[in-house]
Amino acid sequence: MVTSNEHVTPERLTSAWNVYAEQRKGQAAEYQILKREFEFKPPIVTVQLTNPVEEALLDNFKRDLTQFLRDQLKNSEISIITTMQENGGKKVIYTSKEKFEHLAEKFPYLHEMKEKLGLDWDF
Repeated sequence: MVTSNEHVTPERLTSAWNVYAEQRKGQAAEYQILKREFEFKPPIVTVQLTNPVEEALLDNFKRDLTQFLRDQLKNSEISIITTMQENGGKKVIYTSKEKFEHLAEKFPYLHEMKEKLGLDWDF
């Protein structure tokens, strides 16, 4: 348990953060989150996420990461928060139907071709 609170510089934080990230390299999704840039306003580290799945994933190891950073940096005040990045109102396209509809908005003749050829977007 850390009892003193040493001054934490962005460089020291980044170094400790990268050490932890390398330990999680075997977990690809976690590693990708850890390799993102983060904002540091002592003693708060802010990680920007793009979707709720990443938030749930980070929650799985955030306690371990926080404790690791506190131990490495000898500062018990370090904490990690997340913010959700706005996607600019864009809808994320996942399914084949959504992909087809997105393209059909750009190229209206696709509906006609789909009907004439008897095609379906589900495979």
